[in-house]
Amino acid sequence: MRADRFLTAAQKKQPLSDKEVAELWTQFTEAYDDAQRSYDTSVRALAAGGIAVSATLAAAFDGLGAWGTWAVWLFGASLLLNTFSYWTAQRDVMKRLSDLGERKRAPEYGNWLTTFTTALNIAAGLALVIAGGCLAAYATTID
Repeated sequence: MRADRFLTAAQKKQPLSDKEVAELWTQFTEAYDDAQRSYDTSVRALAAGGIAVSATLAAAFDGLGAWGTWAVWLFGASLLLNTFSYWTAQRDVMKRLSDLGERKRAPEYGNWLTTFTTALNIAAGLALVIAGGCLAAYATTID
């Protein structure tokens, strides 16, 4: 149920208080962290599973062929990109903590590490999807 439906039109036009912003910020960052953790776990599990399936097919059918080889490389790239995104996310948090320790105002929505982590996550997901397509293409070539 939407909480704002109980507000009057005048209340809806008022800016949020500092306390409301802080509470919402905490809720949104926790939701984002949960979503990111689920995404990372899914990418890692699916990419590792893709490598295992590719290896099994290669052993059963004497090689991978071009499509199978592309699939393995792309599944591996997805795992590597996912690992790099962990590293950049950790550096991002450490930078923010350092800024807080020095009483600096960190940018609210992140910094270049935040942007780079997002790009790595997108690339990991794309590599995973393309690898799945290559694995499917390989499966159609098996005699």
